[in-house]
Amino acid sequence: MSNYSKSAMRTITPIVVGYVAALLIKAGFNVDSMQVMTVLGPVLSSVYYLVVRAIEDKFPKAGMLLGHPATPKYTLEKTVVQAIDKLVTPEKTSPAKTPAKKASTAAKKPAPKK
Repeated sequence: MSNYSKSAMRTITPIVVGYVAALLIKAGFNVDSMQVMTVLGPVLSSVYYLVVRAIEDKFPKAGMLLGHPATPKYTLEKTVVQAIDKLVTPEKTSPAKTPAKKASTAAKKPAPKK
């Protein structure tokens, strides 16, 4: 299964669980459906996700409660890493290419001994 599929399942599952839990609460209590959808759904989804992730740290198979037992593994593409390196690391130029450095190098040479 691709990392995209794993991450999608692990995102959608808590949302569905929160929605179903909110509907069950709505059925048992006299609450407005707008309150259920705007408050209870997201809150229950978040709590469900956080609880399952905490359990998953000790029991990795509990990740199945999020739709897939393993967390996605993300890697950077080689071209992305190279692009970042170019942005972070300044380009090095050889002394022969820059005339100013060539002249300053000649000025720093020690005088010959007599």
